[in-house]
Order: sequence, then C-alpha cells, then structure tokens
Amino acid sequence: MVSRIGFKTKIALVNGIGLLFMSIIAAVVYVSIQVLIKNADWVAHTHKVIEAGNTLEKLMVDMETGQRGFLISGSNEYFEQYNISNRNFTKLIAEIKQLVSDNPVQVGRLGLINDLMKKWERNIITPEINLRREMNNNSVDIFDVNSLIKKGSGKKLMDDIRDEFKAFINVEMALMEKRKKEARKMTAKTVKRVTHTYEVIGKAKDFQKLLLDMETGERGFLISGNEDFLEPYKNGKDKLNTVF
Repeated sequence: MVSRIGFKTKIALVNGIGLLFMSIIAAVVYVSIQVLIKNADWVAHTHKVIEAGNTLEKLMVDMETGQRGFLISGSNEYFEQYNISNRNFTKLIAEIKQLVSDNPVQVGRLGLINDLMKKWERNIITPEINLRREMNNNSVDIFDVNSLIKKGSGKKLMDDIRDEFKAFINVEMALMEKRKKEARKMTAKTVKRVTHTYEVIGKAKDFQKLLLDMETGERGFLISGNEDFLEPYKNGKDKLNTVF
C-alpha cells in the first residue's frame, strides 16, 4: 500500500516533515530559552544574596570597630558608628530573609545569626559600653575597662557568628554553581537537539531533491521516449520505496 503513494503526495509528505521538524526546533528553542532565562534569574538572585550576606558581615565588623573605638577613646563618635551599623544590620537581615524565603534552612541560619548578635549585644557590648561611660564619669578607671576587655568573653561568640556567616555564604555559592551547571547542561542539550533536528531536515531536503530528479527524469522520458531519462527515476523510486 505504501508503494502506491502518489508522487505529489510523497513531495508533500517530505515538505511536511521539514515543516514539522522546523516547528519542533522552534518549540525546543523556546522552551530552552525560557528555562535558561529562569536559571539566569536564579543565578542573579543568588549573586544578590551573597553580596547582601557579605555586606551584613561587614556591618557586624563595623559594629565591633565602633564599640572598640568607644572603649578606647570614650568618644561618642565611635558609639554613633556602632549605632548606625546596628540599625543597618537589623534592616538588612530582614531584607535577606525575604530574599531566601524559599530556603527554610537559610532563613533559620539568619535567625540564628540574629539571635547570636542580640546575645553579643546584651552580654558583651552593653556591659562594656556602660563600664566605659562610668569611666567617663570617673566612677571607674581604665584598668577596670581593660580588665573586662581582656576577659575575651565576646571572642567565642564572635567566632560562632562568623562560622554561621561562612556557612550561609557557602550554601549560596553551592546553589549558584549548581544553577550554572544546570544552565550549561541545558545549553548543551538544546544545541544537540537542534543539531539533530537540522540533520533530519537536511535528509528531508535530500529526499525532496531526489523526488525532483525523478520528476525531471519521468518528464524527459515522456517527451523524448529515451530510456536514459528513466535512470534517475528508477533509482529514486527504489530509494523512496525503502523509506516510505
């Protein structure tokens, strides 16, 4: 039954196959582009989270610097630096929580960082600053302040906070690498699919040329009666019948 398919029908079928695969290419490229755009958005999002996390850690360092400056000098300028950094820290950590709201583990880690910072402020910062103010009022002397600082009570707490910051950033870095890898994989897969589809289209065009050669041979025979014109027709017919 297949061998009885008409000549024009076969040409139309080959053209239809070409159009079908062109449509497939368009669909594959469209879907792949959408996935790549989404992945690129996630990579940009992760970059933003990492940058914000690094800024948050810097604010913690600025708070520590302001506190130390006040303890050494008693100058309210350093204490104001501490207060500004503290307010910015509170605002930024809330913003980062919103950025990573899709990741409960990271939200929890930010909550832990915030709790440790409050503990640091409550148990270390406030007592030391109050003692320095007493020194400004001549209630205590520098030896009392130095004695409190030398205890190093805040070092372990600050080390814990830095460890949590490091863990937070490492998770985001791992996520970014994963998303970049997925983007590279999707790109390679898309190129492979498109290349394969173009190969199929190329073969369809070869068949189309074969059909045209057959038609030319057939017409040449009908006009001249010369059997030589039937050679491309016969060869093409044999090849087509093995496919259709």
